[in-house]
Amino acid sequence: MKKLYLALAVAGLLAGCSSNDDQAPVNTTPVPAMGKVADGAFTRFALNNNTSGAWIVHENAELGQGKVEATTLTASGDAGAIRLYYPSVGPSSVLPMMGPGVSQIIPNIEPDADYVLTVYYRDEKGEESPNILELGVKDMGVGSLNGNVIRVKEFTNEDIDSDGDDTNGFRKVTMAFNSGSNTTLEVYALTHLANTDNLDSNNDIGLQTEVFLDDIYLTLDD
Repeated sequence: MKKLYLALAVAGLLAGCSSNDDQAPVNTTPVPAMGKVADGAFTRFALNNNTSGAWIVHENAELGQGKVEATTLTASGDAGAIRLYYPSVGPSSVLPMMGPGVSQIIPNIEPDADYVLTVYYRDEKGEESPNILELGVKDMGVGSLNGNVIRVKEFTNEDIDSDGDDTNGFRKVTMAFNSGSNTTLEVYALTHLANTDNLDSNNDIGLQTEVFLDDIYLTLDD
């Protein structure tokens, strides 16, 4: 059985717990450590049935905005990644501006600092893929993703360097930005469909629209 060790700083002491006989519940609280992404590898997300406490999930299959679910795929390290897909899309469907994805509120951001948001992205549908990856950063608003845009960038499958960093089919995608006066930011990764022209309604729409995300992290650009 895989053991999960969680550390919690309490009064300057480092306390951990692990038991083979009486496994403690997995702590899903994100760790707001110096502007870092918590559970960026989606390991806790996969272990805890599509939730890690760190990530805000954006999905609504009933409104055509797609689904987010954990998978056992991985770009590196322990198993865990997320699958973004649309369960059903028809030729006459109204394509939503915002598709499925995740976001995270990051405290302890250095103001007026240059950062790089990195995501590992897997889309095996080639240049004909209908998916567009959107990476973004917003300041704090009233509710998730309601803040002002700091930076946003979209990528088609052919925009991403096929000769670049490729791990288990995941390719490295980056976006640079400056934090401005902000000390707390919300970073996000979403996908949406550019069109439905090549979708076959007689076959599994989920497989035709799926993409995968893993290893999301935020670093200072020195």
